[in-house]
Amino acid sequence: MQIVELILSKAQTLKVGEVSLIDGKKSMCINVDGYFGGGQGPVWATEGTKIVFTTLNHCSLVEGICTKVYPDCLNVTIELTKANTWGKYVTGTKVRLHISSIHRYHLATSDTELLLESSRKHAAEVFNKKAFQNISLKEIHEAIESEHHLKVRDRIGKVNYQYLQDVIGLYLRISKKVGAKDVGGNRSQIDQLISRLHDRIKEFKAD
Repeated sequence: MQIVELILSKAQTLKVGEVSLIDGKKSMCINVDGYFGGGQGPVWATEGTKIVFTTLNHCSLVEGICTKVYPDCLNVTIELTKANTWGKYVTGTKVRLHISSIHRYHLATSDTELLLESSRKHAAEVFNKKAFQNISLKEIHEAIESEHHLKVRDRIGKVNYQYLQDVIGLYLRISKKVGAKDVGGNRSQIDQLISRLHDRIKEFKAD
C-alpha cells in the first residue's frame, strides 16, 4: 500500500504549500525545485527540524528550529538558535516568515557551523566596505563645507575653488546613484553626470 501511495504521489504535480508527513512530522513544501543544501529538488519545511536559512533581505545564514508551518497562508515559524545579537533576527527569538521571503532553506548538517562562520565573515566584510564608502563620501562632503573653505578659496582663487566644488559635487552625485538599488533606472542620469564631469575636466585643462 505504501509503495502504491508513493507512486501516486510522484505522479502528481507537487505544489508550494502542499502538506505531507516526513518521518512522521508535518511538513510543507516551500519550493518545488530548490538548488541549495547539497542537492536539487523539492524543499520541505518540517516541524521540529533544525535548519539553516537566509531571506531575500538578510543574506547572512541563520540557524533555527522550524516549529510550525501554516499551509493556509504559506507561513513558517522558526525559533532562532544561532543568529544575531540585535535586529530582527536575534538568537532565542521566533520569527514568522512567508515562504516568498525565504531565499535559502535546508537541514542543518555537520558543516553548518563552518557555513555560519563563513557567512558571518562575508556579511561583516560587505558591511565594513559600505561603511567605509559612506564615511569617505561624508568626509569629502564635509571637507567642502568646513570652516576652512574660505581660506582654501582665498589661496587657490575663486575660479579654481568653484571648479573643485563642481567636480567633487558631480563625483558625489555619481557615487550616490551608482550605489543606489535601482542602478539600471539611473543609468541615463549617471551617463549625463559623467559626461558633465568630463566636460568640466576638459574646460579646466583648456584654461
